Amino acid sequence: MSTLTSGISVGIANTCTAPFDMIKVRMQLYKDASKSVLKTGSMIIQKEGVLALWNGVIPVILRGFTFGGLRLGLYGPIQ
Repeated sequence: MSTLTSGISVGIANTCTAPFDMIKVRMQLYKDASKSVLKTGSMIIQKEGVLALWNGVIPVILRGFTFGGLRLGLYGPIQ
């Protein structure tokens, strides 16, 4: 049960932080130091829409369910 709970919590956390990761990656790709996080985020929203901040979130959630769930859920029994 703890593996399932851990996987769900990691998946939710990854979903919440996905927009910040998208903005970070865009800033790294464009290497424009003059743009702030807010400017980059608003540029993505204006050009691609709000849902663009969550592009690619499905693989991140699946990774979180498996890797995070197993890592956190099996920590106690393995310890």
